Amino acid sequence: MINRILLGLGAVALSVSIGLAQAQKSSPAQPASIPDLVFQGKINDALKLAVKTPSALDAAWPTLMTAIDTQIVLRNLDKAQSSLAATRSFADACEKSKQVKNIPRDAIQGRLLRLTGIRLNDQKEYAKAAEILKTALDLSKKANDRALEAGVHNNLGYALQYQNQLAEAEKEYDTARQIAEELKDNLRASSSNFNLGKVLLAEMKFEEAKAAFKRSAEQARASTQFQIEALAVMNQGNAAGQLDPKSSEAAQLWQEAAGKFEKLGDYLNAGRCYYFLAENSGFKGDFGNTLALGESAAALFDKSGDKEALQRTYDFLGTIATAMGMAEAAKNYAQKSEEIAKQLAAQKEAAAKKEAAAKKEEPVKKDGAIKK
Repeated sequence: MINRILLGLGAVALSVSIGLAQAQKSSPAQPASIPDLVFQGKINDALKLAVKTPSALDAAWPTLMTAIDTQIVLRNLDKAQSSLAATRSFADACEKSKQVKNIPRDAIQGRLLRLTGIRLNDQKEYAKAAEILKTALDLSKKANDRALEAGVHNNLGYALQYQNQLAEAEKEYDTARQIAEELKDNLRASSSNFNLGKVLLAEMKFEEAKAAFKRSAEQARASTQFQIEALAVMNQGNAAGQLDPKSSEAAQLWQEAAGKFEKLGDYLNAGRCYYFLAENSGFKGDFGNTLALGESAAALFDKSGDKEALQRTYDFLGTIATAMGMAEAAKNYAQKSEEIAKQLAAQKEAAAKKEAAAKKEEPVKKDGAIKK
């Protein structure tokens, strides 16, 4: 039986439309702003403008930080690294000129460390990531940079979660979502609430998890992040289903999420919702409806190309058909499951052969020489 807590809780690819300019046509004669010049690598020009127009510089720093934060949220990490390098070069030039004050060194360094922490998380170096992120957190507080602080708390929560420090991760995610909500940043609040919900599910705090996922869904909807909204609604259902396998509330939430996923073309998660609905119906003893819902799940898994999920669904349907005394249907489901099992075994064998062939082709060091 598919574990409701674990399914659909993968890393969420976030997207947000925040830029240095609004979606409007700009006049060709409009002079470049300091952020434009910095990101174009025109550091000397940016410095001249900063010295000439101090008010432009005051507005430039938060714009630069927001742009970099957005690149990080979009997971465009290389671009964020480049933008941070340019911003640091601009800060160096400002400091060297001795004509510019209030350079946000801590805010820049904090973001550099945050980016390093994220990369370490991606590499599953969670303990190292946590140490780096704690330093970034200190810098965010020193700079009184609440946006940076919220982001670092969220990343630190991730590093702790995957070291199985769930209570500590819960605190980090909860702090991150509170700051984001104070800043009225629906996108980041939605992400932090979603991550908080995952940890609460793992801690078996199902009522609290439901509340976190509900907040996440509402905030995602407000920021037009409909994939996150659908995931949050599905996981609300998962939490409700853990409280009561026969829950009508859970069934309603899964049905709602399934519709959202299908509109998005996410047939895998839509199939998961129908599988959960089938389980829910089975707990209620309505086996006829269970078969129908299971068939819907199978069709969606087939459309998504997830053979393993499809095989598990046929095994589930076979069990239900057997319980209903439908021997021919049970046999049919068993045959379908067996056929997929053979396909998966063949794919696994082909992949193993390909890997072995690749290793055989690799150069091998021996006594300082490289042999083919």
